[in-house]
Amino acid sequence: MEATLTVNKIEISLGHEALKLITDIIENHPDGQEAFHELAQHPSSDIRSTVAMNENIHEKTAKLLIKDPSIDVLREIAVNRVALKIITEKDIQRLIKTKDTRLLCEIANFIDEYQLCNSNLIAELLVNQPDPRVRCRLAENQYVPEIFLTDLSKDSDIDVAEAAKETLNDKRKQL
Repeated sequence: MEATLTVNKIEISLGHEALKLITDIIENHPDGQEAFHELAQHPSSDIRSTVAMNENIHEKTAKLLIKDPSIDVLREIAVNRVALKIITEKDIQRLIKTKDTRLLCEIANFIDEYQLCNSNLIAELLVNQPDPRVRCRLAENQYVPEIFLTDLSKDSDIDVAEAAKETLNDKRKQL
């Protein structure tokens, strides 16, 4: 991908480091969305990850990034406000198959914000994950359906079980 900076008809070629910095700077520029879509196709995962963090992207850009091979990009796009509106259950299943603990914890945190996904399905896919950090994040989330919190309250990891019990108690106090 060729990138240049033009100042008074003087062109300077830009490498991936400069592009990453510029990506941070142009986030609210009116033409930013089109530039971000182009940058979402850059070979550098650092640049694509920076684009995935940005809330000023087109849905088409989010759709492109949700299929990215880089785990760093996936961690960012999985919690992007634009992407939360378009991520499908099939996308969630693919993300969970990565078994990346940080990504799975983020999915557990945002379980109720995936607009096209059933939170029961997401909880079902996360509740038996081997890493207790993932189950603990799920147990701490008040938007996880009670049936899963009840299961987690019996978890073999004491921290997970206690977190689920506390969340269940908090939910019942709100009623």
